[in-house]
Amino acid sequence: METKSKILTVVLCVYNAEKYLSEAIESILNQTYKNFDFFIVDDGSTDQSLDIIKKYANANSRIFLHENVENKGVSYSRNYAISQCKTKYIALMDADDVSLPERIEKQINFLENHPNISVCGTWFTLFGENINQQLIQHPEGHDQIKVNMLFDCCIGNPTLMFKSEIFNNFQFIKKYIPIDDYELWSRALFKYNFSNIQESLLNYRWHSTNISQTKKVDINKLHLEIRKNQLLNLKPDLTEDQLSKLDSLTRPLNAIPFNELIKVLDLMKELLAINLKKNIYNQNYLKDFFYKNCLELTKSGKGNSLKFTWLIISEFQDVFNLLNFKEKKRLFKKCFRR
Repeated sequence: METKSKILTVVLCVYNAEKYLSEAIESILNQTYKNFDFFIVDDGSTDQSLDIIKKYANANSRIFLHENVENKGVSYSRNYAISQCKTKYIALMDADDVSLPERIEKQINFLENHPNISVCGTWFTLFGENINQQLIQHPEGHDQIKVNMLFDCCIGNPTLMFKSEIFNNFQFIKKYIPIDDYELWSRALFKYNFSNIQESLLNYRWHSTNISQTKKVDINKLHLEIRKNQLLNLKPDLTEDQLSKLDSLTRPLNAIPFNELIKVLDLMKELLAINLKKNIYNQNYLKDFFYKNCLELTKSGKGNSLKFTWLIISEFQDVFNLLNFKEKKRLFKKCFRR
């Protein structure tokens, strides 16, 4: 598929999404930026999704439809669709979300004005069944994104627009569904620059049939593997035990014994020392990220709060100094509670 006068293709993969599909398609067709192709893959749907897509394709020449004879999964479908696109840029869309009218125009303008950036995401707004609407904000610059991706995905996959050349080197991997996007972009960011527009340009629908809610896999196990694959660039001999300790640093609500907290801090210091030599991550962002999570561990500790707080003050003054006066006062009060 190639349209020489166009520089963008929007890719949408669909599987049994009849309930919200029309709204998703119309949100793309109604963009303020019009000069793009719209490649839709129906992944063997058994509901009315294919009929809905055909209705729109028959009425709009920008839509190209590909039908999978059987369900092959979202990773396969995205990889196939992207392989057929010959435009400079590709934008992703999900079948149950809503792109705001100026999304594509703003992302095209951003990428054209920032040729050093290859992947552009945006903030998004979470909405849907039995939840309060919530603005999801992610860091703006590549160095911050790279550090945060060590521990969690900080880009919204259905908000992304990127240079198509990326997929000469990277593809989605089925094994990591439903977080195959996190795995892919955690590899690509070592070669390409990322950025997030600091504005919500997509409404992300949360409902009981989200793939992340229905896929029967151990998502936490996949998360750990993705983190480890990134951290091996920093520490090739990283053990499973050390990975588990780092995981506790990013999940501070789970109180852990004081002797384990010490090991977490020692590992944190070791990784910072290694990074200072290897310069894989921005040292200041990495330090700030570790320290802020370390503070959360301190504040959420139970039983050993006072002991741990004194350790922070004596050996990690940079961490303690991040607190303002009110936060320090609150922390000390917490320490003496039983």
